[in-house]
Amino acid sequence: MTLHMKSILFSVVFGIVVVGCDSSFSPKGPHEPKVTVYSILSPNDNRQFVRLGLTYDVEGLDPASHSVEEYIQGATVSIIQGGKTYLFRDTLIQRKDSSRYSTPIRAYVAQPFQIVPGSKAQLSVVTPSFGTLTAETAVPASGRVRVTNAFVLQQPSSFESKIIVLIDISAQARGYLLRHYIVFEVFKNGSWIPERREFPVSVILSGGTNVDVMVYPKLERRSSEAYLQNFETETVVIDQLGYQMLLESIFSDYGSGNLKFRYVLFELNQVDPHLYSYYNIANGFQDEFSIRTDLPDYSNIRGGVGVFGSFMVDTSIVRLLERF
Repeated sequence: MTLHMKSILFSVVFGIVVVGCDSSFSPKGPHEPKVTVYSILSPNDNRQFVRLGLTYDVEGLDPASHSVEEYIQGATVSIIQGGKTYLFRDTLIQRKDSSRYSTPIRAYVAQPFQIVPGSKAQLSVVTPSFGTLTAETAVPASGRVRVTNAFVLQQPSSFESKIIVLIDISAQARGYLLRHYIVFEVFKNGSWIPERREFPVSVILSGGTNVDVMVYPKLERRSSEAYLQNFETETVVIDQLGYQMLLESIFSDYGSGNLKFRYVLFELNQVDPHLYSYYNIANGFQDEFSIRTDLPDYSNIRGGVGVFGSFMVDTSIVRLLERF
């Protein structure tokens, strides 16, 4: 390329840059209203809820400045499970935090509606102005929890072994969360009152300089990628130190003479692929080391945005001696 041609090319590029700098820049793109759908089928209640809304635009760049909640009225909401159709009706739910939205939460509810483990559910939302929205979820089937060395829980002072728990994950689940509690009774005001406390999966000792860090269970992804085909067993290893420290805390709070220990409760939560993906994307960058300000979206709602998912809860217990 000759010097003359390079000079011409530089002039053209410079002119484009100068013209571009004269145009105002905005990080906000055009806004197109879409229906938002949020519904997580829960086994903990015989009511199921569906929330509908609209995406919104704000004048500035702070989404929290939007203080009027959008709501879709006149929609027909239904879920088909096991060949039965459940129709939802309007309802109002008291809002715990009214600092941003002062009005109650408007939602759709169906009752009685108890989800069936291992079933498929199909959601349909017919709106007057935005057409029909649909989604599906496969409710995880019932799992199983087995403690291979329950004697460690029953006699913690006699063994130093870690607590080994085997959990069977259903074919429909992509992730799981195993929580564990000590269930006991406390003698108060002349009667025995039931209580329970969760103990951590491990403990990070401070070495006497700071406070010990209790590490509690988190949502885990199942090992096999063929999550829709296989029923598999996962192994969870629990550090006995956290269990012993919780026992010491309970003794310190109430005294050994006022306690009756009943059992250790294991609670297995299995989540379907949609809830797992939504949870991990929504919480994926909330850490002190990330510099990202954008977050990806996840949606399985056809015709809108949002999530329709499900989870299943199974429990197992290990009986304890009343007195340690």
